Amino acid sequence: MLARRFSSNLASHVPALQSLAASDPSSILMSSSETSRYTRCWMDKYGHTDSGSVVLRPSSLMSLKQFLQYSNDHKLPVVTQSGNTSLVGSASPQSTEELVLSLDRFPSDLTLDEEEGVMILDAGATLSDAIDLAQTRGFVFPVDLGAKGSCKIGGNVATNAGGIYFNRFGSMKSNVLGLEVVLPSGEVIDMMRCMLPKDSTGFDLKSLFIGSEGCLGVITKVAMKVHRKPTSSDLCVFNCPDFDAVRTLTHRLQQTLGNITSAVEIMDAGVLNLIETKLEKKIPWNLNSPYYVLVETMGFHPQQDRQALESFFSQSFEDNLVVDGVLTQTQSQQSEIWGVRESCGPAVNSAEQSWKYDLSLELKHWDGFVKSVQETIGDDGRVVLWGHLGDRNIHLNVVSDLPDVNLADKIEPGLYDSVIRAKGSISAEHGVGLAKAKHMPNVVGEAVLNRMRDIKRVFDPNGIMNPGKMIA
Repeated sequence: MLARRFSSNLASHVPALQSLAASDPSSILMSSSETSRYTRCWMDKYGHTDSGSVVLRPSSLMSLKQFLQYSNDHKLPVVTQSGNTSLVGSASPQSTEELVLSLDRFPSDLTLDEEEGVMILDAGATLSDAIDLAQTRGFVFPVDLGAKGSCKIGGNVATNAGGIYFNRFGSMKSNVLGLEVVLPSGEVIDMMRCMLPKDSTGFDLKSLFIGSEGCLGVITKVAMKVHRKPTSSDLCVFNCPDFDAVRTLTHRLQQTLGNITSAVEIMDAGVLNLIETKLEKKIPWNLNSPYYVLVETMGFHPQQDRQALESFFSQSFEDNLVVDGVLTQTQSQQSEIWGVRESCGPAVNSAEQSWKYDLSLELKHWDGFVKSVQETIGDDGRVVLWGHLGDRNIHLNVVSDLPDVNLADKIEPGLYDSVIRAKGSISAEHGVGLAKAKHMPNVVGEAVLNRMRDIKRVFDPNGIMNPGKMIA
């Protein structure tokens, strides 16, 4: 375990923190009416509701450095918060003795070097801003996900976000070319001196901060690789009769359309039913199967790419891998179908209770895991799923209309133990945070976990950054 010796009375440091914020009073909040949205996560699952919290909101690099340096000098624990969209409690304080360091006022500038295909982003920029800038300039930003309107780039990097285009472009780690980071001491580490994809000068230090969940320092600037926007884009939905058909379809897709496939998503009948009943959203295709596979292709040869997808579509019917489907004809149809896919999360959130599991598993295990969890919870709830087939990331969700049951006690840790035995991941893209920290010894092993703790001591010797998260 990491030994920590924190100051036990944050209130006594408020005058000094206010002094640091004298030129920018909005950079510190203490009123419960103002701090409550920072001290509890958006799911109302992690964090606290106690009064007396202090939220720091730096609007410049200098202000952030000063806040961090003071916190480190006086051993005040700090929870860094980006867009506060975490699903695992990564950005939620556990008590009023933890300072919240929010980046909601931090600079959000973006610039794009079109010749090199490199975007420079301040950590305060939202993911949707990055996606929009890339699109208007003829590029594709490599990461896209449902919370893009509120999540911020710094948090995306700190959690190594994946999303729907992982199959084509990879995660944040695959596309980050450089970082600027402020350590707890206030020291600024510039890892943006070379932003070219080929660079073998020493340790790849920036990779330590990608997926670090705020445990090592605060990411303040990012250099990202962006990709030329393809000239063709097509989308289809396959209605599959069973999961064996899903597996075969996915395998053939990789063999025949792998070079133009950009996204391969799955939704089951359960989550589509929630979208219809809870969100009152119409599904624009026939609902007559247990599984629905969404395939998007992107390429630079419109006629050839379309013909390849149409041929695959027809062959899948002939081989009885699908019983129905939709091949879009217009951009508005594509947007409508993507709208359904992006409604999966909100639909689950609208249930009386929900438990979310973000797993990586080989396809051969998916069907068995779903059935096993359903048997475990019985009539107290039901399993619904969606996920990223192309990169084997299943979002297994349990929903219940019963207000007083706690199905997590039934599901965990058995589910995670099964994932570990199957050599999968208990966190494909959502991070570890508070929710999964206790499972880390079993996930990575004590030897690896101890080396992670050693690395944390190098950058954060006082252990103030995000205590209790990930490598507690």
